[in-house]
Amino acid sequence: MTWKKKRIIPNDEVKDQISRQRPYRDWVQQNRIPLSSIPLKHPVPVAFSPERLHEMQLAFGYNREDIETTIIPMVTEHKEPVGSMGTDTPLAVFSDLPQRLFNYFKQSFAQVTNPPIDPLREKMVMTLTSYIGTEGNLLSESAEHCHMIQFKRPIFSNSDVEKIRDWDNPNYKTATLQMTFPVSDGPAGLETALERLCQEAEAKVDEGYSFIVLSDRGVDENNAPIPSLLACSGVHH
Repeated sequence: MTWKKKRIIPNDEVKDQISRQRPYRDWVQQNRIPLSSIPLKHPVPVAFSPERLHEMQLAFGYNREDIETTIIPMVTEHKEPVGSMGTDTPLAVFSDLPQRLFNYFKQSFAQVTNPPIDPLREKMVMTLTSYIGTEGNLLSESAEHCHMIQFKRPIFSNSDVEKIRDWDNPNYKTATLQMTFPVSDGPAGLETALERLCQEAEAKVDEGYSFIVLSDRGVDENNAPIPSLLACSGVHH
């Protein structure tokens, strides 16, 4: 455009022209929906009986250290537990004991910021706000790109998930798929279950569903969970 106009266009003029090409503000205001504004139709219970809680902890491989040094401080003190950057824990691949899939992945870097950068003290440069929804053609400009749900934090509560699952909105259809498999199928059942899960997810996308919830709530003595890391990455790819 510069050579056509035969002049140097100031930065503010370029931004002003581009920002007014389409009614972007109207598109956002009419289509973006804050998660907080979606109604919750039914209260969601979060408590487990002591017996069920212990059963779930065993099924998902939680140990005493996880509970006493990580989970309890987060619940009682509302903060992340403090620990050292180094660890002398043996690699999971060398262990003779069952390990969670997460344990096979290690952070290979360390990063320190001073002062800390977070969305509370550095609101001008950082935010946890994100959006979920169906992506359109990135090469076209239309209001369809603004059909998004806005959420202020990356962690969803049970109520947040239930809001989306129960929401009667054709633009945000949600399907729930079970990421479990029969214990009786043995180790071989994991591969079969993962393949089935991926096929079900693909079918739901073809049917027009915007969101897929992978649930392992059905875990019990007869049904084992597909590790969430494996299930999410498998469906993603």
